[in-house]
Parts: sequence; C-alpha cells; structure tokens
Amino acid sequence: MQFNNKNIVALVGLASFFGNSFAVYSSAIDRKANQIRNNFINQYSDVVAAKNNPTLSDEFKGFLANDKSMQKIKKINNEGTSETTLEVTGLEEDIAANLDQKKYALESAYNSCLPKQIGLGLLAGGGLTVAFIAANDRNKNVKMMGAGAGALVGLVGVIGLCAMSGEKGRLEKHIAQVQTMKKEWDAFFVGP
Repeated sequence: MQFNNKNIVALVGLASFFGNSFAVYSSAIDRKANQIRNNFINQYSDVVAAKNNPTLSDEFKGFLANDKSMQKIKKINNEGTSETTLEVTGLEEDIAANLDQKKYALESAYNSCLPKQIGLGLLAGGGLTVAFIAANDRNKNVKMMGAGAGALVGLVGVIGLCAMSGEKGRLEKHIAQVQTMKKEWDAFFVGP
C-alpha cells in the first residue's frame, strides 16, 4: 500500500470518527456517574431520613430499572464487545467505591456520636447535680444563682442528648439506605 496525502487524511478521518463516538459514550457515562453521585450518593442524612415512601434506595432501584441510559450501560456491560466496555467497567467500580466510601463516612459519623453523648450526659448530670446542691444551700443568693445556672447547664445537656439521639437515628437510616443501594448496584451488573 502506498501512502499519500489522501490515505493519511482518510486514516485520520476514520480514527477521529471512532474516537469521537467513543468520546460521546465516555462523556455520557461520565454524566451518568455524576447524576448518580449527585442524586443518590451525596445526599445529606436529614434528606435521606425524611424520605419515607419511596425511600432513597427505592428511587435508586427505580432509576436503575427505568433509566434508558442505564439500560444501555447494562447492555454494553453484558455484551462486552464494545469499545466502551472498559468505561462501563470503570463506572461500575467507581460508583461501587463511592457507595463504600459514603457508608464508611456515615459509620464514622455514627461512631463519633457515642463520645458526644457521653459528654452531653456528663454535662446534663453535672448541671442537675449543681442545681440540686445549690437548691439545698442555706445562702439565698447561692441557692438562686447556683440552682439557675446548674439547671441551665443541665437543660443544655439534655437538649444536646435529644439532638444526638435524633442524629444517630438519621445516620442509621442513611447507612441502611446506602447498603441497600450498594446491593442494587452490584445486582444491576449481574446477568441480563
């Protein structure tokens, strides 16, 4: 085969045609990955806890089942013959890793609640103890000021404990939702 300017232009045109189609798939896969991260993974626990029916994991399952692009991604993954198979595999692994990271971050936040609860419990107990001791003091000024300050500190501790209890509940629900989404994600790429 003899190379001249026409052959080189034809090869460059052919390469750019295939390269551009791959770039279109790649950017579509990247957009889908960003959509999954924004709509399902990077959600605040307050938002997730507020969703009752459907839950975040139910919405995620529906998204995987009904989104046309996700169905094409699944088909590419199952057939394994496309140039974009590597991109789909990357998407599968990246989202799985993002879900694992989210679960780890939520579990870390959940585990940090216990020391905070202990501190708030000590604050509540200490404040109420000071209030009780001051209330039994003979000095009227100590009785009023000490009891009031102790009660205030105790109240702050009790309010903090209630808030921490709610935070733990929200985190527990969010962790469960992320675990369910991870199972759905893994199952999505198995079989037709």
